[in-house]
Amino acid sequence: MQMAVRAKITNIRPDVQRLIYLMTALCCALFLAQCDTHVPVKKTPPPSLFPESRIVSPSTPIQPSVETQIDEIRSLYRALRLSGKLRYDIFRKAMIGHGRIGFKRTDIITIVDYTRPSAEKRLFVIDLKTPRILYHTHVTHGLNSGFIHARNFSNELGSKQSSLGFFKTAETYFGRYGYSLRLDGLEPGINDLARKRDIVIHGAPYANPANIAKYGYLGTSWGCPALPEDTTGLIIDAIKEGSCLYIYADDQTYLSHSAFVERRRESGGECQF
Repeated sequence: MQMAVRAKITNIRPDVQRLIYLMTALCCALFLAQCDTHVPVKKTPPPSLFPESRIVSPSTPIQPSVETQIDEIRSLYRALRLSGKLRYDIFRKAMIGHGRIGFKRTDIITIVDYTRPSAEKRLFVIDLKTPRILYHTHVTHGLNSGFIHARNFSNELGSKQSSLGFFKTAETYFGRYGYSLRLDGLEPGINDLARKRDIVIHGAPYANPANIAKYGYLGTSWGCPALPEDTTGLIIDAIKEGSCLYIYADDQTYLSHSAFVERRRESGGECQF
């Protein structure tokens, strides 16, 4: 470009030529500068396939929906063939509480059904992994809870009544009735004084089925869920050291105060935990 301009201005005065050269160089510099100037363009990232509201961090536990939990519990109930032996609503309450509390041993759950009279088998030890019923046997209730049916329940020292709710099985020991298992009540105001009350699982002669054949009912304890002597050791070894024990009765005081029992909402029939 400079050579073309030079050919046309050879007859111009030298001072004018210098001026023309300077102006030409300035124009070229401005042109090149404009070409090299980069104007940044803001780019919009493509929409994410996983919106932030759906992203779960590795530390966030993924909880199954209520519907999924209930479906799994119902399937387990059928697999165990508990119909006619243990009401489904009792089993459901036991399993929901078992999942909510979190036990050291999650493979075993023990359920005591005090809606049944003492002459009937009302204790279930269930292996949740197999799944299968390990033991289905008799169990006593407290002296002041009732005669044949357990109707009254307490957390008070010296009441000689049974306590309801969720317990954690603890350590074993040898006491007045031989090999026994301590229990820790997990529901404040409902059964949390179990250890102070010496509410334990033990065998006892008054819990043997022979009493049913002779009298039509089992004997009563001072609040302990006592078992037939021939199976006590086996059951204690199966459930000791951190498994769930759930003792249930149709007691409105318990049902309205327990933090672990699901309640039905009036609308929609959904479970409220």
